[in-house]
Amino acid sequence: MFNDSSNFINNLKIQEQLKEELLFLFDRFSTKTINLLNKLAFEIESIERNIKNFKDQEFTKCIYNEFKLKIIMNENIIDNKIDIINEDFKEIELKKIEQLTNEIIYKLNENYIILIKKLKEFILTKYQINFEDIEISHSDNRKRFEDFLHKNILDSNSSGDFWSYEILGISLNASDMQIKQAYKALAKKYHPDNNKDPEAEEMMKLINKAYNILKGKE
Repeated sequence: MFNDSSNFINNLKIQEQLKEELLFLFDRFSTKTINLLNKLAFEIESIERNIKNFKDQEFTKCIYNEFKLKIIMNENIIDNKIDIINEDFKEIELKKIEQLTNEIIYKLNENYIILIKKLKEFILTKYQINFEDIEISHSDNRKRFEDFLHKNILDSNSSGDFWSYEILGISLNASDMQIKQAYKALAKKYHPDNNKDPEAEEMMKLINKAYNILKGKE
């Protein structure tokens, strides 16, 4: 039902404000899970592209499917919470649903880091290659920027760093050197002096804000 949640919520006979808040929670959860899946796929793609004679697609496919299954299972948990709301239900325990989604997102972040650790150990053991030395490509940043440009991150006072990793296209446990390298590569590509894209200036602001947040963690 998760993919049809928006239609289901819109059809509920509840206050419009409650609908909006509920839709926001579901959109936030959906965005977070999609971003995590994309990040894992990005890491796997970098490994398969940059390690010569890589012949372990079954392993990486298993890692990806394992994480995808965890996401689907957690989507079902939230779906079940919404599914029990009937037409006459006037009160929705938004706080409890919000707490549940936050707990699930936090747990999925943990699972993501655990899977990245598995990848690191596998690459180091099988290929004697340090995971941090694998080249990171920044060619697919455009869609990620477009997503964030519509989320008013620049106007927010959020000090959270999760989205910062996504902007720079790096993993959650990226080293200081990887953070700097990613920033330099993106700054060179999206600086208005080098990029005539009408949104280049806004992109550069996002890059700077993400880097400043992560730089403060060094």
